[in-house]
Amino acid sequence: MTMTKTDITTIIFDADDTLWDCQTWFDRAEEQLADMLKPWVSDRQRVADSLFAIERANMPLFGYGTKAFTLSLLENAIKLTDGRIGADVLLQIIEMGKRLLRFPATPLPEVESTLRQQQVPEQCRYGRVSTRKINEDRTFQSADGLSLNHSA
Repeated sequence: MTMTKTDITTIIFDADDTLWDCQTWFDRAEEQLADMLKPWVSDRQRVADSLFAIERANMPLFGYGTKAFTLSLLENAIKLTDGRIGADVLLQIIEMGKRLLRFPATPLPEVESTLRQQQVPEQCRYGRVSTRKINEDRTFQSADGLSLNHSA
């Protein structure tokens, strides 16, 4: 069977760090974690290296995304402080993770104009999803409920 343009009805972009910037938000969270852990660990690079190792080890089980990142932040904080970190600081880390789930998805420069220039068949709808919005059952949900809008 040969597919033609008229057979395509929906185009969905996985937009994290492709169409909008996410990494900056995660970098800020990592910097905030280093600030929170300063009473126990003065070396910011040690915090970063440890977090990377924990994320990498957790990936087969937790996958990739904001919730997995938040769990890794918590694990890192507990390990680097030998369990001495207080519940109040752990709650701050959880709040950081919640903020990551709500950050605004602002398109990178030129994304909207580029998408408008694409020759999309009239019957085609397009939408965006974010891996931070993948539901537990692996269905996708964007911040706007995955409403697909025709690209005019």
